[in-house]
Amino acid sequence: MGPNRVLGEAAGDIARELERFEAHLAGQGEFEMEPNGPLARALMRAEAELLVADALAMRVGTYQERTDGARRHDALLLVVSRMAEARRAA
Repeated sequence: MGPNRVLGEAAGDIARELERFEAHLAGQGEFEMEPNGPLARALMRAEAELLVADALAMRVGTYQERTDGARRHDALLLVVSRMAEARRAA
């Protein structure tokens, strides 16, 4: 992926959605965003990466259980982290 793409999406598109992003801590880690927007797709890809990492950790016995909500929050942190990396690389 080029420096202008983060988790398969244009970094600028994700940035625009993050500017108006609202997270509500109540519930199961749900976020309010465009359901089919670039941020939602990037979050799905980030969560998929985390699920694969969890499966590998299970195989080697290092898995630490977390809730689906915690994984979604971790996915958001991963998106933000990758956005920062992309900005530094630009």
